[in-house]
Amino acid sequence: MFDYPYDNEFLLRKQKSIRRKLLERKNVEYIEKRIAVLGGSTVNDICNLLEIFLLDSGIKPIFYQSEYNKYYEDAVFGNAELDNFQPEIILIFTSFVNLMNLPQLNDSEKVLTEKMSAEYNRYLQIWEKLHEKFSAVIIQNNFELPYKNLLGSLDAVQNYGTSKFVEILNLKFAEYARTHDNFYLHDLHTLSAKIGLEKWYNRFQFYAYKFAM
Repeated sequence: MFDYPYDNEFLLRKQKSIRRKLLERKNVEYIEKRIAVLGGSTVNDICNLLEIFLLDSGIKPIFYQSEYNKYYEDAVFGNAELDNFQPEIILIFTSFVNLMNLPQLNDSEKVLTEKMSAEYNRYLQIWEKLHEKFSAVIIQNNFELPYKNLLGSLDAVQNYGTSKFVEILNLKFAEYARTHDNFYLHDLHTLSAKIGLEKWYNRFQFYAYKFAM
């Protein structure tokens, strides 16, 4: 059941019983890992699925979850509960819906440059603060492309195109990952492409439950 492609609905439906059976195994000595998930969307199901996949691999996770969309506040301003938790792994689970400085059609080159710097520096601040406080591995999602291409093919060409903005930001994230230890990029961009953006985005789910994907 843990081989790709797996049945997501089955795993979520049977998560508790699968977890119980995995923990009942007699020949496994589990390694405990404290994992903080700082989410830009609802991440309960992410943690539930992560738990059974990790248990299958002999790792028993203990999770800290940020409040909804409080990933920046937890990282930059501090949180006593997170500080006491002392995570060994930090997953920053953000996606396109969390981008705050997206380009507009009438933006000048100066404004576009400022927006890119503001968006990248916001995450840079998160990573630096977390590295400063914790001796933890950081895993950061990059970003999937937007569902709507209002400019058509020009969206990937013009500097004010949202798709081009996302691609450039992803390259900056990749360069940071390449040049920094204990920092890993989770390639949400490629994963969403494999699944297909029409399946990836469910606007009802997002507006009803804040599930980004």
